[in-house]
Amino acid sequence: MAIEVSRLIRKIRLKAVDFDEIKYTDYQIINAINDVIDYLNASYALRNSDFLEKIKEYHLSTEELNSGVSLPFDFVTLVGVNDCEHGFPLRVVASTKPPVFDEYKIVGNKIFSGLPDFTITYRKKIEEIETEKDEIDLPAVFEQLIRNFAFSVLTDGEDGMLQAVEQAVEAIVPARRYTHARIKMPFMV
Repeated sequence: MAIEVSRLIRKIRLKAVDFDEIKYTDYQIINAINDVIDYLNASYALRNSDFLEKIKEYHLSTEELNSGVSLPFDFVTLVGVNDCEHGFPLRVVASTKPPVFDEYKIVGNKIFSGLPDFTITYRKKIEEIETEKDEIDLPAVFEQLIRNFAFSVLTDGEDGMLQAVEQAVEAIVPARRYTHARIKMPFMV
């Protein structure tokens, strides 16, 4: 499911006609890929997809129930909090109140819960790459998008890049999450 950076670098070099590795260094290409990853992380369109959803399970001690626990390092936004035992969703409580058995709250970088065992579903950020041996945690359908925009960053700069990435992501993930939903028509036949 992940995109290999070494393969991506080869494809960018092929597109740039840089077979001898003279025009661009690996470092420049990796930085261009990281720029595209930053734009993907900022993309509103990816927030409507489940590509970046992740689940983390918590089992808190009595002390952690009172002091809270840190959110995952790659946490961006919360999708939901559920009871581990039955899968029931927990309700959010005001940050000034302590959560009871079916409630939770997030204050700063910590989550507090009235239950010791719960799971959070959240959207993670795409991690930047450091070497050509790394992988980008996205499906293969994003490979062409990353390749084309990284090449664009190398050759043209970054003017209007966020809007262009947003449109390209929307083309890949238009309404993937809600494809099963039936739409009521405003007329009768």
